[in-house]
Amino acid sequence: MLRKVVLSEAFCRFSDTWSPKIVGDINDQQVKLAKFEGEFVWHHHDAEDELFLLVSGALRIELRDGSVQLHPESSLSSRAGPSTGPSLSRPRRSSSSNRPRR
Repeated sequence: MLRKVVLSEAFCRFSDTWSPKIVGDINDQQVKLAKFEGEFVWHHHDAEDELFLLVSGALRIELRDGSVQLHPESSLSSRAGPSTGPSLSRPRRSSSSNRPRR
């Protein structure tokens, strides 16, 4: 079954931050949308790879050995394991996908 998602419409359906919403499934992966504001706790995914695709704003991902700055239409992928600490100063919109490691 085909499912079209219009990102601007999907983002209008929720206002809470740091609470990803599932908008699709592809094989064993979930596609999620989230709004970010402020800092998030350092965390890691033991068994999942992670992809951040920034839709609007700017997002800094802190890593143990530095940081990566994302701007609209840029992405960052991370293998399972490394700790990350997302941080920003005002609401942003992002799409992400998590996939369990095999």
